[in-house]
Amino acid sequence: MTAAALTDEEKSVTYLPHLLITKGPQSGASILLDFKRLESAPLVLGRLAGECDFVLQSFQNKVSRKHASFSYRAEDQLVILADAGSSNGTQVNGEYIAGPTVLFPGDTIGCGDVELVFVIPIPQMGLPLAKLPGQTERKYLEDSEPGVARLEIVASRAAAIRPGSFCRLTPGHPFLIGRFSSSDLPLLEEGEHARLVSRRHSEIRWSSSGYIIRDLGAANPAWVNQSRLDAPRLLEDGDAIQVGSTLLRYRAPRLPLIVGATTSTTAGQTRTYILKVPPSQSLLSGPRFLSLPTTRQILIGRAEGNDVRLLDRSISRRHARLFYEARHFFLSDLGSANGTRHNGREITEPVVLQPGDRLQFGNFEFVLQEETIGSEESSNSLPLPLVEPVVYRLSPVEPPREAAPDSDGSATQAARPAPRQDTTTAPQISHPLRNITPFDELDTQSFLLLAPHFKEVSYKPGQEIVREGQGRGAFLAILEGRASVSRAINDRQRLVVAELTAGSVYGERTILEDMAFANRLEAVTPVRALRLEENVFKKEFGRNRAIQTFFQQQVSAASATNWLRATLLMRTLSEKTRHAMANRLRYRVYNPGETLAERGKSAEEFFLMLSGTAVAYVADIRGGESPLATLEEGDTFGDGIVAPGETYPMTVRAERKVACYVLARPDFENVLAKSGDPVASLGAGLGGLPLGAVLNRVGPFMQLPPQLVTKIAAEMKPKFFKKGETIVRQNEPASAFYIIRTGQVEVSFRTSGGEDRSDMRLGPGQYFGEASLLTNTARADTVKAAEDCELLALYRNKLEGVLKLGESYDLGQYFAKGLTKRFRPKRIAEVQVSQQTNATGEVYYLLSRDGGEQFFKLSDRSLFLWDLMDGDNSLNDLSMAYFLKFKKLDLEGVSNLVGQLQAANFLEIPPIDEKFVDPKEGKRSHGPLWRVFNWRYEFKHIDRFFDRLYSFGGKIFFWRPLSWLLLAVIVAGFGALVYSGLFGPVASDLGLVRIFQGGGLGALTVPGALPFWALLLVLLFNFIIHETAHGLACKVYGRRVISGGFGLQLGWPFFFVNTNEIWLEKRRPRIVVNLAGPASNALLAGICCLAMLFTSDPVWRTALFQVAAIAYVLVYININPLMELDGYFALMDWLEIPGLRRKALTYIRRRVLGRPQPGSITRRERRIFTWYALLTPLYILFTMVQFSFFLESLAEPPLNEALKWLGVDRSIGDGLIWVLALGIAALLAWPYFTELLTTGRDEDEMAGSRARRRKLR
Repeated sequence: MTAAALTDEEKSVTYLPHLLITKGPQSGASILLDFKRLESAPLVLGRLAGECDFVLQSFQNKVSRKHASFSYRAEDQLVILADAGSSNGTQVNGEYIAGPTVLFPGDTIGCGDVELVFVIPIPQMGLPLAKLPGQTERKYLEDSEPGVARLEIVASRAAAIRPGSFCRLTPGHPFLIGRFSSSDLPLLEEGEHARLVSRRHSEIRWSSSGYIIRDLGAANPAWVNQSRLDAPRLLEDGDAIQVGSTLLRYRAPRLPLIVGATTSTTAGQTRTYILKVPPSQSLLSGPRFLSLPTTRQILIGRAEGNDVRLLDRSISRRHARLFYEARHFFLSDLGSANGTRHNGREITEPVVLQPGDRLQFGNFEFVLQEETIGSEESSNSLPLPLVEPVVYRLSPVEPPREAAPDSDGSATQAARPAPRQDTTTAPQISHPLRNITPFDELDTQSFLLLAPHFKEVSYKPGQEIVREGQGRGAFLAILEGRASVSRAINDRQRLVVAELTAGSVYGERTILEDMAFANRLEAVTPVRALRLEENVFKKEFGRNRAIQTFFQQQVSAASATNWLRATLLMRTLSEKTRHAMANRLRYRVYNPGETLAERGKSAEEFFLMLSGTAVAYVADIRGGESPLATLEEGDTFGDGIVAPGETYPMTVRAERKVACYVLARPDFENVLAKSGDPVASLGAGLGGLPLGAVLNRVGPFMQLPPQLVTKIAAEMKPKFFKKGETIVRQNEPASAFYIIRTGQVEVSFRTSGGEDRSDMRLGPGQYFGEASLLTNTARADTVKAAEDCELLALYRNKLEGVLKLGESYDLGQYFAKGLTKRFRPKRIAEVQVSQQTNATGEVYYLLSRDGGEQFFKLSDRSLFLWDLMDGDNSLNDLSMAYFLKFKKLDLEGVSNLVGQLQAANFLEIPPIDEKFVDPKEGKRSHGPLWRVFNWRYEFKHIDRFFDRLYSFGGKIFFWRPLSWLLLAVIVAGFGALVYSGLFGPVASDLGLVRIFQGGGLGALTVPGALPFWALLLVLLFNFIIHETAHGLACKVYGRRVISGGFGLQLGWPFFFVNTNEIWLEKRRPRIVVNLAGPASNALLAGICCLAMLFTSDPVWRTALFQVAAIAYVLVYININPLMELDGYFALMDWLEIPGLRRKALTYIRRRVLGRPQPGSITRRERRIFTWYALLTPLYILFTMVQFSFFLESLAEPPLNEALKWLGVDRSIGDGLIWVLALGIAALLAWPYFTELLTTGRDEDEMAGSRARRRKLR
């Protein structure tokens, strides 16, 4: 299109929104802007035909192929100009734009050497451009637009961002800064700055008080005027904003945007309360009838921030408070200088009001009336606005009254011709306490009485200021430095519940109510403070009503501000707003057993604990209540008041008498509406929403105390994603863990074959990303926003601290145990699968790895799942395939199989980073003493030794005729032992009882026995032949002996050979290998017993008997199936029940507790499990008694000699010996009894145990 010879149709363009080319070859031409079309598809200008909607011609060839685009933003009905990646950039009014920029009528757009003007004709006004009436001189065109601000680029290393360029901010559109190309200011950093800018980094949006910048959960938040952006902040003209390498300068709007005020109304009432000004009171301004709300408090005073402002010198800045509770209005004085009167009497504590009561505040007088809604007076009354205060002024003809202070600091109402100024305007007093809020409001006379009793004190960093539980009270006002308020949560950790800085006050309750300190106060930096001791306060001011009231009202409110500063709900508010919140707090007391908040009920009140203790309860698995945490001074709950519809996540009851502050939802909303704070303007769902209320409904955080939830939530950052945006991408490095707050996300996975699979959808309360952080691996999935969603992000550098904070509550273990379900299991390479058949003909399969060092038994159904574990199938895929194959949905069974294979190291699942695991778990739970008495040393490549031993004579022991002969020797030897014990020489030498005391060990202590070193050699020889027999038996069936070694277990020496490869054989060979070791010891014992029959020498007879006794003891210990030794494994193979001991103990435990059994159990298995579980503790007890006899016989001679030397009676010595023997035996047996008590504990039992431990803490 050219400017020459426009048609009538083309001329009509001038009456529609269009772009007018004013410079270039096409000067005079117009480009129509169809807003409906621009809303769906942008209009692209450039020099390349076919790719552009309009071709721009250029004299100097400075127009790029695709230069600029125009779109329409329906949300605020504005046209947006964006550069399309041009070489020479796009300008507006001679300045380069930094990103998509709003256009206003009259803007000049520069595309290279071509210029265009944005035109919106107004035909009825006969103007070529839409101009605002009364337009004045301006520096920038947007200065004429109400509420429009600028961001100017001062410096930047981001791609396509020119220093000196700018962006426009408009009230109707949140301005997004980030790495996304769709951002309003896209900062595509390169090199070392690439990770400094998050995809959604910061947002600037309009509020009623101006533009607010807030962080969007960036890993490296923005900085404003060299201060880190940790909370939403109101921007002021000239503010410097640093995002990555980009420095921005904010230019505030030159024309304000006017927003109308609203008032509050109370619905559903038939009666209303009215403050009426009596006819005798002459007013200069203010309504005669004021309707009072019952949902919030009414503050009365002279200063701004009060709901009712009484502008007179007789009124204090904070004078009195009206509040409605229990169907009545209450009136309380706030420590005013001239007092508050109720029916002519000055009040010293809150009083209940009745209709017709007269209320006097200084020179003002009101009458409280109750009227029916719709009556004449109620119709004529002014509802108390939510935002703007109601202002009263007295007529000059009203004779003012002023209070004359008495000697005790009280005041008596009297008429004075010249009222004195309010006490807060008294001459300044040079004392550091005067700079501390609220002592700057205290009247001069009271201040002069109080100040001399404060002593200045100093503390070094780390020094304890007050001790937790300290009974002597003290009040402190911090002048300089910083101190922390903390309490112990376990033996190693303390939880910081608040921090005190210069100007903070602490401890007023300890001097008012004779209360001990519930927390520890410790100096973080050098601290200088003023201290008032409890005994001094009570002695000097115990009867001074003015000072007592001042501490109960103003000082308590200032102290509450310190606590509110530490809460997640209030931390983003300004100090002024927090102080206003503190002024709205209501003081309440709850007796033991009374309920403060009930789980599931609407969160209408926020609680701040002052004294006493309360217990928070959550629902347990049986529908009852389980104690979660104890709440003490400084603890808060009820953050849900910020959002309508939120409920209490727990029930809170007073354990000991509780004193607390309560903030009602209407009071909270009232203060926010008046404050002009950024958070107040942002509203619900944005920066001010307490994330603790969200975490209380998510996974493991539901079981954490509210104090810890608050700390964890403080580390999380909100992130916002639009539908279709990628949140994390598969194989990218992991940087954060995400919790879904609103919306849904789609989880997908690209298989090794390149196929994209959609795994699942996750919704509010679910989370993702923790697996990659805990295992320090790349992302396993791609996650996209299925709809607009808000997430809570916890970055890697914060996760470790969060898990450490929650280690006492198994937070790290909770995540770790869930990892199996979040991975796609992949079987390891080089696993051999062998088919086996048991005695009943049932076919099963054995997995073996590492040359037979590890085995795993699978059924045919488990083998089906094993074949699918290729790394591409999730648990959902495995469960669905299992269902289609076997027509049974068994997600729990599939999960258990994956977990067992992972534990046996048959799956390629990365290990959990140790720093994220509870230090009480794993190796770190065993101290040095444990490692001294529990260790093993292993020799590899021992199979060659057994091959040679078997070839050079070992095989002869397994020649069948010789095997039967050796068995006959074993039987004959045992018969010889019995004969010798009953009738032979052994009976006369030792006695049968002596032989069997201590399970045969008692026979080792007979007189004339072998020396101790010889007995040790005999024991060592038995160990050697025992393990050698196992290895040789393994060679009979052609299997390898993988390794061998020795060690200690609970202080007892042991030797071992690893014959696991025999598991590849059938049942009979496995039983033979298990019993070969005990058989070798029985053979040695039998030979010795037979030799005793043919020996007449008593010395030799005793020696042979001792060797036989040692061998029989080893046989007795190993052959018993109730301990996990040779006899147990032989029994397990014979019965074809792997894991017999664990299964039996789990079965009997669940049966006793009435819990369902895991899986199906046959009648035969039930009988076996019952007998095994009953006999095992009996055997342990029997063995303990036997061992006691041995210890008694071993300790008796030396101990008797010692007692004889000390002159102690022998009968006493015998008793001491038995107590010592039984104690040692019980100590050694304790681990085995513990195993009986803990085997088979399920998650429900362990969760209940953790809850009981927390209650004890």
